Amino acid sequence: RDGSDGTLEAMQQIIPVIRERFGKHTAIIVRGDSGFCREPLMAWIEAQPGVHYIFGLARNSRLEAMLEPAFWQSAALLDEEAVLCARAAGAHAPPAVEGTARTFAELRYRTQKSWSRERRVIGKAEITQGKRNPRYIVTDLTGDEPWACGEAAFADGRSLYEQLYCGRGDMENRI
Repeated sequence: RDGSDGTLEAMQQIIPVIRERFGKHTAIIVRGDSGFCREPLMAWIEAQPGVHYIFGLARNSRLEAMLEPAFWQSAALLDEEAVLCARAAGAHAPPAVEGTARTFAELRYRTQKSWSRERRVIGKAEITQGKRNPRYIVTDLTGDEPWACGEAAFADGRSLYEQLYCGRGDMENRI
């Protein structure tokens, strides 16, 4: 059984209640982990005016290949000389470097089978104590929404990930 079973039906009941209570101009952002990153839910939300989503996205080899340039950037933040040497030697991956650094990449991605279209994905290329820690989110937020203009949380992929996705997710720890 899929952990997201029933989520679409629940959203179809909850969103109208929120709209009725707070008005049609209230922006609604649905946040969830990768278990909620499902085509029917994303497509339904995309069709609802003023409703948006930001979901975790499970990693896979295609996403990791797309994020590879950002890992080179993260490694260079920690040891630029080692990265230059690795590139000169024709390395296919950045060298293992000590420390912690993170960079973000804006990606356009579509699953091979389950998604109906390409979507905006933010990739986090973090190196922590020499180990890779990739993370991904998918969202329909652009930052150009009238209610989002000037809001720091919508400024770029890093802000969306750190402030909106992780920041809102941290609230669960306080309930």
